[in-house]
Amino acid sequence: MKLSPDHKLAGILCPVFALRTATDLGTGDTAAVKELIQWCARHGFRLLQLLPINETGPDNSPYNAISALALDPTTIATTPADLPDLLPADFERIAPPAVRGAVRTGPVRYRQVKALKRELLWAAFQRGGHRPELKSFAKANPWLVNYTLYRALLDENNGRDDWESWPTEHQAPAAAELALASNAEFQQRRQFYVYVQWVAHEQWQDVRRSADTHGVVLMGDILYGRTLAHKLKLYVY
Repeated sequence: MKLSPDHKLAGILCPVFALRTATDLGTGDTAAVKELIQWCARHGFRLLQLLPINETGPDNSPYNAISALALDPTTIATTPADLPDLLPADFERIAPPAVRGAVRTGPVRYRQVKALKRELLWAAFQRGGHRPELKSFAKANPWLVNYTLYRALLDENNGRDDWESWPTEHQAPAAAELALASNAEFQQRRQFYVYVQWVAHEQWQDVRRSADTHGVVLMGDILYGRTLAHKLKLYVY
């Protein structure tokens, strides 16, 4: 889409985490973005700009991503309706009404929300982790090799992102690969993060299709335009 001062357009700038739906888990997600796209279309807004949605570090700032390519798991809609590999029984066990009510109250409770969504995604992974689509997704996205290694190493080191405090054998990719090659649990966690990124990719592609259907252009943030914008074919100024 080409912008011109001769053709005025109105748009909305909104961070995903600020959106809410009837089924959210305390923060905005892809289902909420699709609802906003429909709202934009109804009210004549042709542009929807989002803040970066890359995976964030411990401070949860959208401008402090741990990866230039990985999408933040908190943006994934994790109800059984949005996540086919998640059984309704698992959803109710992990996120009963009391838990859902607690995370939906007040500001975003990032620590609780991240833990809750991770548990839901892990339950879904137990059923969908061997999908054939994951192999083709990983092959098409070679960056996942280093990303999943780093992401699993974060878990191995209690979420500390100051990698210089990690054991020496964890501080370099080649050494870490060698040290943990036979660790089945560690390798399973790496596959889990492939699954999470595949789910995120599929849901955000669905967001893009919804935007196209409703005639709304998605605009990326200038600081992450060359990463997410490339993946979703967003317009970047």
